[in-house]
Amino acid sequence: MKKVLPFILILLVIGGCKDGAPPLPLAESIPPLSSSAPNNNIDESNSALAVPATISTQIANSVTIESISCTYYIEQNRIAFDNVDVLYPQVKGFYDADKQERINDLIINDLLCGKINIGVLEEKRERDAGREESYNLELSYEVFMQTDQLLSVLFTGTERFTSSHFAIDSVYAIVINLEDEAILSVVDFVLIDDALFEKMKTPNNVMNCAVREGMAKETLYKILEHLFAEDNDISRELLQEELNNSRCFAVTQSSLWIVFTTAIDHASGDFLAVEVPYEY
Repeated sequence: MKKVLPFILILLVIGGCKDGAPPLPLAESIPPLSSSAPNNNIDESNSALAVPATISTQIANSVTIESISCTYYIEQNRIAFDNVDVLYPQVKGFYDADKQERINDLIINDLLCGKINIGVLEEKRERDAGREESYNLELSYEVFMQTDQLLSVLFTGTERFTSSHFAIDSVYAIVINLEDEAILSVVDFVLIDDALFEKMKTPNNVMNCAVREGMAKETLYKILEHLFAEDNDISRELLQEELNNSRCFAVTQSSLWIVFTTAIDHASGDFLAVEVPYEY
């Protein structure tokens, strides 16, 4: 018997993914996605439940990022069905309960519309065409900044269609202006220009999943050297176009982690994140 939850997700999410449409209250509509119901399947030893206001997160085993003290904490929840397993944060103890609910729905809806449902819909199209296909996605998250004004979260993991020969490293990000309840883009923080490219050419740090698993960072620095070479105008134009339309980045008190896929092959980790100076 076919499982129906992915199809239910598709129907529920379509209305919330349209431009200008308000996000659906999915946390209330789908019990497994509830932002308030306890999730007994979560390993609390790796959970952010009841995190104190000031936290730290290890990035690529080499960088510690501390958040500014704030008045709320982060609770870890899970979206899990078929071959999809995504850990995601929910805000708890916020000073405004109604705003907290809207922010949490914003996080869930953005994950569903911007990441999860893309793969689920592709799987459905392939099956409707008579082809066997299965979408596999696993994501966990790290909090880069947690203040009363801003929440910055980066998701990393793997995704794969069974028709593919290998899984790819997957990345997704959400940076939320909590006061305006708005998801921010790279261009809300920096201009995508030559000055930024100079910083990206010699960044403070680099990271991706491959580095976290032991690949030398030198591989990524060589990619940057080639990407920003004087005779590589085409790649820089592609990068500029990607970043002008990107929401895949993270914010700390003193830097931006800018994530991109231009000129990054699978062997090098599928994406590259560079840390550039930025005063928040």
